Amino acid sequence: MSDPSGEPSFCTDEAPLSAPLAHGAAVTAHFQDHGQLRYAARGALVTATQVGTWVAPVSRIMWVPPYAVHSSKAYGETRSRCCRCP
Repeated sequence: MSDPSGEPSFCTDEAPLSAPLAHGAAVTAHFQDHGQLRYAARGALVTATQVGTWVAPVSRIMWVPPYAVHSSKAYGETRSRCCRCP
């Protein structure tokens, strides 16, 4: 898993929220100004923060609070879904 303590980038509304990810694909450390519910519709999504790491296989969901710096990695061909929560 990549180190989420690097320089974060700001995720805008224009960023893709449900892009398919190849096995091993990594999403660099970033944050949003809103909370986010995340799950894998296929595969597994592992999300790391400075306080812990969470695994979301199919049928599991995770919460990422506003401004929480996080990175992700896909296991298997992963189709992630994210829901913006103001």
